[in-house]
Amino acid sequence: MEAALLLSFGFETRGARGIMEKFEGEYFMIGFYPFGQVDQWPRFELCGHNVLISPEALKRLRGRTLTVRAQNISYDPAHQNARELLVVA
Repeated sequence: MEAALLLSFGFETRGARGIMEKFEGEYFMIGFYPFGQVDQWPRFELCGHNVLISPEALKRLRGRTLTVRAQNISYDPAHQNARELLVVA
């Protein structure tokens, strides 16, 4: 398997009581593909690793900077649950 940077849009986590966590913004994540499956994607050095980047992610990143941002993703306002997400600055 080889790592690839992907563009993602929102997520939610559900439990027995319904939605527990929710994020509606744009973020980036690392996914894994079998060797050779996405060889046509460009490769870049990212944090010391050679990583493929999906065309959609590359288009969105052009001229921008990746950063890690702590975001409260708790769906319950009474509880704070910060998760670090990879986003554009």
